[in-house]
Amino acid sequence: MQIVDQLSIFNGHGSVLIPGHNCLTFQTEAELHEVLSDVNYLKQIGTVLGANLKHEFDQYWGIERIKDRLSASVLSDSVKLNPTPKETARFNNSNKNADFENRLLVYENLLELHRSNERISIYIDSNHSHEYIQDLIDLPRLEFPEKDIFLEDSKSLRIYIKENNLKTPELFFVS
Repeated sequence: MQIVDQLSIFNGHGSVLIPGHNCLTFQTEAELHEVLSDVNYLKQIGTVLGANLKHEFDQYWGIERIKDRLSASVLSDSVKLNPTPKETARFNNSNKNADFENRLLVYENLLELHRSNERISIYIDSNHSHEYIQDLIDLPRLEFPEKDIFLEDSKSLRIYIKENNLKTPELFFVS
């Protein structure tokens, strides 16, 4: 049985993990405690969710299905990729030169903070702000306010991301 943090539809798992069908999701720590506290419910629903997940894995992602897809792609003249609307690009990334390692570093740091904070407001002062937002959009508790986050009172964790002279991102915790 899968219990996962509820992510946005843009994370690419929409076709695999379907809440209530083959996994359980939570958004807050209270929801997670509520799900985990009822042992009888977990036993009952876990059997159903696990069976659904195993069936879908065997049907779509099992070794036989992978062999079939590989054979079909080798035997066909050209491989045709038809992405679903959920898998299409969110932004037209015109600046392909954004440093991947920097983006990964920012994502890893904010993913760790996302696990322990209910709300995080982030202001990105960078030429690559669209790329950073694109990377972070699957974390639902992050907010990207347009106005200056230093002037407002907020109960959320506030983070300021700015590129330094070496073109690497620096994270500053405001509150």
